[in-house]
Amino acid sequence: MTSRRICISVSLLAVCLLSLGTALAADKVKGKGVITLRSGNTLTVETDDDASISVIVTPDTKVQHPIGLGARKKQVGQEVLIPGLKLKFEGTGDQNQVTA
Repeated sequence: MTSRRICISVSLLAVCLLSLGTALAADKVKGKGVITLRSGNTLTVETDDDASISVIVTPDTKVQHPIGLGARKKQVGQEVLIPGLKLKFEGTGDQNQVTA
């Protein structure tokens, strides 16, 4: 009975560590650049340092437009994300792909 409890405890600990590792692997990424291509929910953005990054837009993604000096922001639809638009983005992922 005691060995079974130890086995269950070790299994739960392993699951917790794996889920923590997965959460830490998806780092916060911020950047800015110009949309060069839009294909469905994926934007290809050329950043200021001439790197190309894929930004995935989900239904939970907030798209905001600055008003005035930029202190206030207005929610807009995802249809405004067109090639040629300058944008700032933040999300989780790595330096090649970000989920906004």
